[in-house]
Amino acid sequence: MKRFLLPMVFAVAFLHARSQDARIQQMVDHVNADSIWSYIETLSSMERYSITEDTAAMHYLFSYFQQLDFDTVYYHHYKDNWIPNVVAEKTGLEHPDSTFIIGGHYDVYASGAPGADDNASGTAGVMEAARALCLHDYDKSVRFICFSGEELGLVGSAYYAEQAAIFDENILAMINLDMISHSATGTEDPEIWYAINSFSGWMADDLQEAIELYVENTTTANGSGSFFARASDHASFWDRDFPAIFLNDCLDWDSPNFNNYIHTDNDVLGTSANNQELARSITQSCVAMLAHYAGISVFSGRNEDFARNPLMIYPNPANQYIIIQAGAPINQISVFNGMGKMVLDQSIAAEYSVKIDISGLGRGFYLLSVISENGSNNQQKLIVY
Repeated sequence: MKRFLLPMVFAVAFLHARSQDARIQQMVDHVNADSIWSYIETLSSMERYSITEDTAAMHYLFSYFQQLDFDTVYYHHYKDNWIPNVVAEKTGLEHPDSTFIIGGHYDVYASGAPGADDNASGTAGVMEAARALCLHDYDKSVRFICFSGEELGLVGSAYYAEQAAIFDENILAMINLDMISHSATGTEDPEIWYAINSFSGWMADDLQEAIELYVENTTTANGSGSFFARASDHASFWDRDFPAIFLNDCLDWDSPNFNNYIHTDNDVLGTSANNQELARSITQSCVAMLAHYAGISVFSGRNEDFARNPLMIYPNPANQYIIIQAGAPINQISVFNGMGKMVLDQSIAAEYSVKIDISGLGRGFYLLSVISENGSNNQQKLIVY
């Protein structure tokens, strides 16, 4: 029973606030639909089947969180020859052992499956929430987890929640994002479906409060009675008596908005993942909830510049190609060798995510320069082997 006392206190404080916090609104406004779409596009192109010893996707996620300068980033291995969970944490300054989790599974149902809505979209929501929340420090810890093994029986999250219970971790609440980007035509106003259990009802109230205070033009629907209400990683936390809420694009099988493309080759960006505003609204709601729950510390703003315009290069080192992602549309990419000579120069049509062929470059160290639409010039070292 001790686990439920603190979350209920936080929930009451949230529900009676009824006023905006400008710092939280700033973070909510940083959530960018195009960034979410670029993460989905990149993940959809990567192997993400769990029974694989090593994939680009796991390193891509690790590198992403690492570049956001989180206090802890690690691979959580739980089964030999399976890809691991990827975990990042922003440690609380006042109560580091009190933790809120946001998670989503990054694995797919079969080798080579694109898995855009299921669940590159939820993973992208976790990634974008991390980018927005890294703007500030918090009193309590916020943990970001990209789970593997979900499609094979919630294996990664089950092991994680079991270990958390064994070691008596003080996990106050968990938010699970699984399929957050689909509607019938892609133009419907955002409607967030959620599922809760008997000891997580306060989180549904807080979701509604977060929307009313910080997120525009968004409604909710209760899918707790759905056949699919336990069909994702939050159920692993329910089974260990941790409060959790499941956020989804539609839990009603009979609704025209239900996604029938999942677990098929048509679960691709544009067809299956087709509603950017819905993905953005769900992610914004999570940011608002977690910022309230964790409590913004008086020490804040340390990563604001990076959060506004991050630059990520993967893989690095590389020898065939690199993927470049930025927080603003990219206009120009240049590569300079160790003598300062430009060896690659490419104009880009304002894309957030770009794949560049570097197979013509020799081994060595290079300087990569990325000029974005907003005029920023970000530079990073590139190693070619």
